[in-house]
Amino acid sequence: MRDWVDVYSRSILAGVELIKSILDKNGIHFVVMDKYCSSYARIGFATIEIRVPSKYADKAIRLMPHE
Repeated sequence: MRDWVDVYSRSILAGVELIKSILDKNGIHFVVMDKYCSSYARIGFATIEIRVPSKYADKAIRLMPHE
């Protein structure tokens, strides 16, 4: 995963599905990295990251809704 970069990193699970859908519709490959620690309930102790190949990072970021 050397040439992949984070384009989304939050502790909010709901936004992940939206971002995945946007990337998928635009043909951008991605992986989801769930850094959830199983010893805690999902209350903000986890980070969910979406990574894309570096050559698609700018496009992926432009497609995402602004918070």
